[in-house]
Amino acid sequence: MKPARLPAFLAAGVLCACGPAADGAAGDPARDADSMAEAAELAAREACGDAATISGNGVGTLTLGMSVTAARDACDMRDTTFTLGEGLMESGLTTSLAAGGAIVALTTDSDSVLRLIVTGAGPATEQGIGVGSSIASVREAYPDACVMSGEGRLVAIAPNTGVSFMTTSPVGPANPRIENVPDTTTVFQVIVHGSDGVCP
Repeated sequence: MKPARLPAFLAAGVLCACGPAADGAAGDPARDADSMAEAAELAAREACGDAATISGNGVGTLTLGMSVTAARDACDMRDTTFTLGEGLMESGLTTSLAAGGAIVALTTDSDSVLRLIVTGAGPATEQGIGVGSSIASVREAYPDACVMSGEGRLVAIAPNTGVSFMTTSPVGPANPRIENVPDTTTVFQVIVHGSDGVCP
């Protein structure tokens, strides 16, 4: 009795499945390891930049409380000084974003990351809010959000998230309401502070 023959399309599928294994010669282990390391480093750096997710604990692979050394290693950050608008110079680290702006880390005297500030478009929260987002989008993403005055601008607070959004709107009424902020107002900076903001 003759053995059953595979249908032509199945036989072709078997050949195709076996082909790459037969054609592909064993790679150079050292080169493969280098390629994997480069890919992992690239992914880590991308997670520090435009593709980074903003949360109340950090921005991508940068997290609050991590050491300055770990932050430098994770995201190729460099030393910088800046002001938070109060006339005092702060020291920290920064890494540039491809679209412009940067991720800035405010550091403490004990050489750890205290706060993270995103000043350019790219990184965004899981709700899709980042620099350039409209205040209307903030209201929709965070229904409990409110605004308060901070450093000469209105700051939108997303309660219980550890994240705040500095807007392009200058300080207005003593007790502003987020629903009264013009829809043309956009997010100027995203501030990751880790503490749960509370609306008045």
